[in-house]
Amino acid sequence: MKTKNIILTEGQMKLIKEYINQLQIPFEEFGDEYGKENYDYYMDYLEHIGKYGTLPPTQYDYDQLLANFNAAVVNYDFFGLDSSVDERVAELKDSNPELFDVDENTLQQMDADDLFYHLTNEGKLELINQYVDMDMLLGMIQLNDNGLVYVERVISLDFDPKSSEESRTVFYDLRDYYDTMGRHWSYLDGGAEDFRHNQDFARTENSFILKGFVSPENIDYDSTIEHNALFPDEHELNLKHGSPVQINEILWCEMGKKLPLQQPIIVKV
Repeated sequence: MKTKNIILTEGQMKLIKEYINQLQIPFEEFGDEYGKENYDYYMDYLEHIGKYGTLPPTQYDYDQLLANFNAAVVNYDFFGLDSSVDERVAELKDSNPELFDVDENTLQQMDADDLFYHLTNEGKLELINQYVDMDMLLGMIQLNDNGLVYVERVISLDFDPKSSEESRTVFYDLRDYYDTMGRHWSYLDGGAEDFRHNQDFARTENSFILKGFVSPENIDYDSTIEHNALFPDEHELNLKHGSPVQINEILWCEMGKKLPLQQPIIVKV
């Protein structure tokens, strides 16, 4: 029988290599002899907890995003921010009495402790802007053509992979150490890198920045407002537990190169 030479296209070769990589899951029997880099284990870990694909588009635009933030502000517990809430509300009473739901005469006779509870919705929106510039926050959030919000997050793999048992591999420690992707992300392009340089793991040899998108429906608007009010320099976007995040890119910070992610992968936070 004659044999035939099969010519594969470059795309077919890439697909075959990807299938081969999929088979290289670091099962326990490989141990230290397997010789995989930390980033290889991390890719295997992502494939273990996630699936390749993209998030469905949404109908969100900036107006609806703003409406969601405003709705969160109206129901927000301002007293969790600091002890200056009553003082700030008293200043609003003197400068903008129209932001309260009672007439000015009643307002002037009201106890300071009661003023907050008579703020109108517009008054609460004015009050939150004393803690966080909502226009600036919305201006920095990126919404793509599919109605998804850009997010990024930094993680470190610089931990002891043999912390519990000699037979364990990095893959199993990853699974236990990062049981989810975490709900604290940055909405600012470059925000994760800024955070990395301000933390101890900025000196590790294995830190990675994940970049991708999330549906606006999965943003925890209350905790996002609070965190930006308390820590405005972190530019943080908090997500609801269990929310899917579409990861499009993984950057190995120390090497300055992208990991070989063939297509977006969806993981939960």
